[in-house]
Amino acid sequence: MSKLPLSTTPPVIEPMDGGVKIEFEKLHDIYSDILKALHEKNGGRICYERVLTVFIDFEWYRFGGRNVLLSIQIAVVSPDGSRNVIFYSATGRRLKKKLSVDAHIDCASDVLAERLTLEEIVEQAMLINDDGYLVNRSEGKTRMLLVIHNSVAEWSMLRDRDADYIIKHITSIRKSPVTGVHPIKLHDRRIGAVDLEIFDTRLLAPAKLQSLDKLSDLLGKKEKKIEIFEFYKRNMDQLLIDDPALFEKYALRDTEVTAKLFFLLQRLLNELAFGYAV
Repeated sequence: MSKLPLSTTPPVIEPMDGGVKIEFEKLHDIYSDILKALHEKNGGRICYERVLTVFIDFEWYRFGGRNVLLSIQIAVVSPDGSRNVIFYSATGRRLKKKLSVDAHIDCASDVLAERLTLEEIVEQAMLINDDGYLVNRSEGKTRMLLVIHNSVAEWSMLRDRDADYIIKHITSIRKSPVTGVHPIKLHDRRIGAVDLEIFDTRLLAPAKLQSLDKLSDLLGKKEKKIEIFEFYKRNMDQLLIDDPALFEKYALRDTEVTAKLFFLLQRLLNELAFGYAV
């Protein structure tokens, strides 16, 4: 698989209410206890050599009755570090340069070709974690938690979402596609053996706080989603044309917020259930 062009922007670092500062680059240190605990599963009966928590979000727009991919944001938090990266599709790169895309996406196959498969997302996440060069994973197994907010909306952007190797492990909870008891098992020479589990942070939220914007209130006002005009929310292609910097900041904030919410909620749930953080 060819690498997607990427653009990295330093994560926005802002204080939570009360003056507490959470820096995205420090999440792997702040929640090292949770990352350490993820190396074991089922009471220690399953052990993993490596653990990656991966947070994804897509930006797209409607064109000719189809959802056209503009970008995918992938944040990776592992014992190796915390990184948040945006990849632009070919359509996204053309719009960023204010070039026409009509001929570029004139049929369904063109639109589909710009989407990534689940395995390609896994590989891109590993490349991010490994600073652009895949380390040897021939020994041991990797546990990857793929976390999405409102997966029912994002699921349409997966090119192989209907593949047998995926759907036989997917269950629907409140319409959100997530893995059930058994993970999706991937294996090839580049990524090694991977147990992939899919989570939706929306399922951890109370009924009235299920949007990412409302749920981000838990992080404090300074950590909320970035506000943009409602017109741009419905026409993300126009935002990319008019203000590429704001588009990128808005897109990267979503994966940043999802990551921070996942770890915060995980710690709170562990404390409620067990009386301690992990």
